[in-house]
Amino acid sequence: MKDVAKHARVSVSTVSHVLNDSGPVAPERRERVLDAVRVLEYPEHCREAGLRVPEEVSVVDFDDLPVSALLTPRLTTVRQPAHDMGFRAASALFDLLEKGESGAIGELPAVVQVRESVCPPAVDG
Repeated sequence: MKDVAKHARVSVSTVSHVLNDSGPVAPERRERVLDAVRVLEYPEHCREAGLRVPEEVSVVDFDDLPVSALLTPRLTTVRQPAHDMGFRAASALFDLLEKGESGAIGELPAVVQVRESVCPPAVDG
């Protein structure tokens, strides 16, 4: 995030707010951050390595950040139920503090949002 902040001439916390869509950011600053992400993110790194997305390499991110759908190609993402994960973790911590033990947190579903940054695996043969 530091490189994005430097490129956009904003603070790292501003970059975090924009990427997580979690706080008030002036529209002009938001646009500078998103432009910096577009310039610095994965497509350029892949091109520099001589790789084409998605023809030669698939790219997937986690947590479906708002910027994932703005990049070209749009990033495939794995959505995780962050609120439920945090609630269960906090409940387990409180149980541990109050009772000296905690139960299993259990599994939570994840959803894959397929976009243009992935392709089927190559078939050898």
